[in-house]
Amino acid sequence: MSITVFSNSVGGYNKRQVDEYIADMNRAFVKTKRDYEKKIEILEAENARLRQELEGKPTVMLPPKGQPPIAAVSDVEATEKSRRYDEISRQVGEILMNANAEASRTVREADEKVRAALTCTMSTLRGEVGSLIAKLNELLREAEEKLAVEDEGPDKKEDGEDA
Repeated sequence: MSITVFSNSVGGYNKRQVDEYIADMNRAFVKTKRDYEKKIEILEAENARLRQELEGKPTVMLPPKGQPPIAAVSDVEATEKSRRYDEISRQVGEILMNANAEASRTVREADEKVRAALTCTMSTLRGEVGSLIAKLNELLREAEEKLAVEDEGPDKKEDGEDA
């Protein structure tokens, strides 16, 4: 997966870009999930068909107690059906594991990117706040100097002088 870089804006990253990125990641995750769900449906349908096929031809009909079996499917046919059932079960299991792994990876990557974006945004905000504090301190110092100059101005009378 590629690394996405967001442009800076006042107060951190461009919120619209971050929102679009998260929406894109979510759409990709939903599509992947749907693809895996579709594969699961197909394999479950095949599994059901094979079960029905298996049930349609009795492997062994249990007779009343003490009598030999009435009908049996050949060992080769039963073995093949068992092999196909095992293969489909394995495929369904792999699809589920892959879907869970992909979901976990997508969530983990999104978390990491959000953490990185937040860390960078906080760092940017700290810098901007520090700069604003410095500017405010400078304005306060200038205002204090101006007030001090006005207090010492020509209109102010010295103690003991008459107007």
